[in-house]
Amino acid sequence: MDQQGQILMVSHLLLYQPAITWMRDYLATGKAGQVLHVAARRAKLGRVRHEENVWWSFAPHDVSVVLDLLGNPQFEQVRASGHAMLQAGIEDNVYVDLEFTSGQTAHIHCSWYWPLLECNTVVVAKKQMLVYDAVAQQVTIYNKWMGT
Repeated sequence: MDQQGQILMVSHLLLYQPAITWMRDYLATGKAGQVLHVAARRAKLGRVRHEENVWWSFAPHDVSVVLDLLGNPQFEQVRASGHAMLQAGIEDNVYVDLEFTSGQTAHIHCSWYWPLLECNTVVVAKKQMLVYDAVAQQVTIYNKWMGT
């Protein structure tokens, strides 16, 4: 912090998007119930980079959002797989599954070799599910239906 009271933040920009802030505040009310799982997808047919794979290019933003929406739990296990389709040794398509000591889970998919523009975050909680479509800039709430 400098003399102006300003804090410099590197990356993690998504944490401060209005929709993510709204989702965090909404989840804090308890209306959705305990958060069980968060899934994020950031995929498009985009510019392929030669110096880094898609995980290091796209995922840091989603990882910060996933951890924030889950309440910053402790990691238990991380499983990752990637596929280098266009260049040897540089993954264009990556899937990561996260498990936490709290029992919560997360899934992140990143790709720059994907036919559709998809940028979304899905929160699965005990009572409701929230879907943030960053392309449409819209959050939709689904009530969980408990059949008899």
